[in-house]
Amino acid sequence: MNLGRLFRAVLWDLRLQVKYQILTVAVIVTVLYIAIFKLLVKGVFDEILILLIFTDPAMLGYIFIGALVLFEKGSNTLDAIVVSPLRIPEYLFSKVISLGLIATVCALAMAMAGHGIRFNYILFISSVFLTSAIVTLLGFAGASRIKTFNQYIIIVPMFLTPLALPLLNFFGLTNSWILYLLPTQATLNLIWGSFHSIGTADLVYSLVYLPICLLFSYSYAAYSFRRHIIISSNS
Repeated sequence: MNLGRLFRAVLWDLRLQVKYQILTVAVIVTVLYIAIFKLLVKGVFDEILILLIFTDPAMLGYIFIGALVLFEKGSNTLDAIVVSPLRIPEYLFSKVISLGLIATVCALAMAMAGHGIRFNYILFISSVFLTSAIVTLLGFAGASRIKTFNQYIIIVPMFLTPLALPLLNFFGLTNSWILYLLPTQATLNLIWGSFHSIGTADLVYSLVYLPICLLFSYSYAAYSFRRHIIISSNS
């Protein structure tokens, strides 16, 4: 991987996100959520705050990557990338880094507004950025297979619904170990642990499992790039 090409690719993606109003949408939604915090009952404040962080900055990367990929398909940018010096890892990590930065900054703003400035920043940033990266890569794998945003919106629930299931454990509706197979269980553990205490077993599981899921997500996204973009461009 060439770090110079990766850096330039990240800057280009950030420009695209400004151009396509992705950054604007992220900021508006974050501001709206911060306004909602003023209406929350203090007894359930952290639970709702974590829910909003979980569903907004971390999960909206799926929709944002879908929009970016479809814009690039429509402008034939992906066809140009295939024959450019930019490698698959550089392309994918550029998307991960640029969207992850936006997700993390928005999540930090929400956390500071809703919880205050005293929390574990390392756990918080790790949980949000790694989750954003996983969801972005899964979103790319989905977007590489379709041609229109309407098709993408239809398949979003198929990906996002399973990832939301650990909320059942989080709100005490279930206590199932099976949900620990989903990476978002680790996400919720780390976000909660950044505000409160967390058991050693949950901490170790979360810090180990999220990177493992990131590796599998990257492998799936790279396969999808080769299968659905490179082969399609050459056919």
